[in-house]
Amino acid sequence: MKPPSLWGAILAVAVAGGLHVSAAMAADSAYTSLTECKTTVIPGEAGEQPTGTIATCPGRDGFSVLLTSGDDRSWLVFKHPTGGTSDLMDDVFRLTPGQFPMIRGKVLEWRFAKPGAPARALIFRVGGSDPATPNGPEKQALLVARIAAGNVQVVTAVRTNEEARRVADGLVNK
Repeated sequence: MKPPSLWGAILAVAVAGGLHVSAAMAADSAYTSLTECKTTVIPGEAGEQPTGTIATCPGRDGFSVLLTSGDDRSWLVFKHPTGGTSDLMDDVFRLTPGQFPMIRGKVLEWRFAKPGAPARALIFRVGGSDPATPNGPEKQALLVARIAAGNVQVVTAVRTNEEARRVADGLVNK
């Protein structure tokens, strides 16, 4: 067998080194369900219809996830392991395309640097009705949130999973 050329050896080292760098920069994911939740109805005033629901869903890293809905809208609230809360209602209402913002999708994607590390970013799908075509397809986006110091804060809305992961991984690797 012929020994590798000098250029072949350099290329092999460069490729191996590049793969090592890429692996170090890549984040990992864990998913929690938005369907396996315990739902509580928010009662209305005496004699009136309920005003909404709160579904308590599994979280990660000590966070509880509350899928809150009312008046044909829904949003997420996170209970921190330290006792505080992050209510994402304003962010969801502001960044969801269309009208009547709703949490869509069946999972939350938690992004972290390596298995066992705390999550540093979160990705979830939202959707809203298009006023131009009320019976047409819903407009959707993915929201990316930063998790830092026990707080969850939406940083942007994007269209694709690839864009969402790129933004989230930038938060994870800071």
